[in-house]
Amino acid sequence: MQMMSRSMTSVALVALVIGMMTFMQGCKEDKTTSKIINAVPVTPADGASQQQSAQTTPAENLNVSPTAAPGNNETEEPPGTLTADLSQFKSFGGGMEFIVGNKAPASDVMTIINMKSKLAGKGLDTGKTMLSSEISNYKNDNYFVFGSPCDNPVAAELFAKNIQSKGSCQIFEPAEGVIRLIPTSGSNFVMYIGGNSPDTTKKAAKAVEDFDIYRLRGTYVKVTGTIDAIQIEVVR
Repeated sequence: MQMMSRSMTSVALVALVIGMMTFMQGCKEDKTTSKIINAVPVTPADGASQQQSAQTTPAENLNVSPTAAPGNNETEEPPGTLTADLSQFKSFGGGMEFIVGNKAPASDVMTIINMKSKLAGKGLDTGKTMLSSEISNYKNDNYFVFGSPCDNPVAAELFAKNIQSKGSCQIFEPAEGVIRLIPTSGSNFVMYIGGNSPDTTKKAAKAVEDFDIYRLRGTYVKVTGTIDAIQIEVVR
């Protein structure tokens, strides 16, 4: 009986030691997790700091699932017929994914997020946002190509003729946003939304998200004015 009692005591001690080791390991893992969480950059509370951070942080550092003579902004469009029209945006825009440049300012990504939310509120759910480096062939489907040709390699390729002609990726007028439907194959196209800067890109995006107000039409639209009072010019 005495030996049995000693044996049971030994078992209890072993169980206690194992339990303490498990507890200490759990604490160690919790501390590691906490360290990882605390390492995530915190967005500055100050409004000016937020704006500066959004302007300078490249899109590739965010969690996102890469010029022309002023006036005509012609692109090297491949053979094919563009059957879409901006007036049909609600019909073809659903499910289309966004392509943003790896080095694009984070404000471009925020503009996309806001636009997607606004469109979803109008019953138009668009696809995910991807970096230009994640796209092996943008001509195999319909896409939104977003931002300045200086920041987005896909946009730079679309406007290669313009860039070569002007000798600069700053191919648009300084205060001008641009919305264009550009064929990329016999059956596919991109919808370019951009300008020379994040501010002009934001104006173009506002015209798209409020398509029901501005009644977009044609295949090429210029967006001027201010963000609170934009003006639409249908080029063609």
